[in-house]
Amino acid sequence: MTYCTRCWCLGHMRDKCNGEYSRCRICLDNLINGQTHVCSNTVRCAQCDGEHHSLSSECEKVVEYRSNLKEQAENALSAGKLQRLVPQDRVQLTEFQLKQNEFPSLPSLMSFTTPWKITSV
Repeated sequence: MTYCTRCWCLGHMRDKCNGEYSRCRICLDNLINGQTHVCSNTVRCAQCDGEHHSLSSECEKVVEYRSNLKEQAENALSAGKLQRLVPQDRVQLTEFQLKQNEFPSLPSLMSFTTPWKITSV
């Protein structure tokens, strides 16, 4: 589903947006550079101006967009324009074999005083 994270409308992405300003994801007020936005938290849809989020399945326009997109994908699959990805068979993982020369042992602890072990008298 293609949507813009600048204006929250369907059908284009941020780099192709013609909106003058970015808009708040919740209330859709313009976000003007340098100004602090205080959101009213009144949810508004960019598709239909309804009282739900812009990408909500409560929006008839979003439901219609998704339905059309699904139909287009199915048509492209049946016409051979797209191919459905088939998951590859998973290869059985082999058990790890330790090779001492590739993973040498760590040196044993040395018995010297380190600054964090020093206690004041």
